[in-house]
Amino acid sequence: MKSDLRVTLTRRLLKEGLLRCLRDKPLSKITVADLCRESGVNRGTFYNHYATPEDIVRDIAWEYASNLQAIYRENRSLGGERALVACLTMIAGQRDELKILFSENAENFLAGCGLEIVHDLLRRQNSTKPDAAEVQRFAGDDFLRMIIISSATFGLILIWISQELPKTPEEIAALLRETITQDAF
Repeated sequence: MKSDLRVTLTRRLLKEGLLRCLRDKPLSKITVADLCRESGVNRGTFYNHYATPEDIVRDIAWEYASNLQAIYRENRSLGGERALVACLTMIAGQRDELKILFSENAENFLAGCGLEIVHDLLRRQNSTKPDAAEVQRFAGDDFLRMIIISSATFGLILIWISQELPKTPEEIAALLRETITQDAF
């Protein structure tokens, strides 16, 4: 138990340190030494958890994905739009952190990770076990529509957060609903 708390604390310190570093310099210029100094964590401890600063961004992206999945599942019984609003509300609550992660200094790394995660989750959702027909199934129109929908949704969220569009989660959900005619949510 104590070890788990130490791991959680160390990872949180590194994530917070990375966010502070990203305020001042691009991700590609942040060294492990910079990150360790900013986080108050020694180099050996860093390497016990991550190989590169980019790995921290990936970890943050997967954390967001997991949290959003959980929120969506918890609210899905209330309807797709309510579940979407719940997810967008969580995202709005993390606006300051996400603005840093969507900034030029983050070099679109989180956006790339986010799209990879969305596409990976769609693949998992549409495939219980890989087989020879899987490649053809992924090339099918339904799967491609889901890629378009997820990419457009992610892009809208990125713009909403990074440019501080004055829209509520409900307004963004309504815009998505109006734009995406298929019942994707």
